[in-house]
Amino acid sequence: MRLQGEVYHQSKLVSLGLVDVESSDAPLGKRLDTALLKLCKQLVVPIPVWLDNNTKQFANFRMTVFFPDQFVDQVHFDQFQIRLLSDDGGK
Repeated sequence: MRLQGEVYHQSKLVSLGLVDVESSDAPLGKRLDTALLKLCKQLVVPIPVWLDNNTKQFANFRMTVFFPDQFVDQVHFDQFQIRLLSDDGGK
């Protein structure tokens, strides 16, 4: 599995990143946390505050969107979207 991140400013894609989700015996949540940290570092995006709505979106759609008010640091983009991709290309 891979975690894809997209950064949008004024509805335009300005940055795209992709990191592998480690295959290990660790729980999926822990592996996703690690992948999210790597993705944020790769895209030079602060770590977002994960809300209940993000959990619901991610559980239902394998993706979620973070908005500027979900970051402690000031950001210069409108959205940070993450999506879990399976190795076979399907959802």
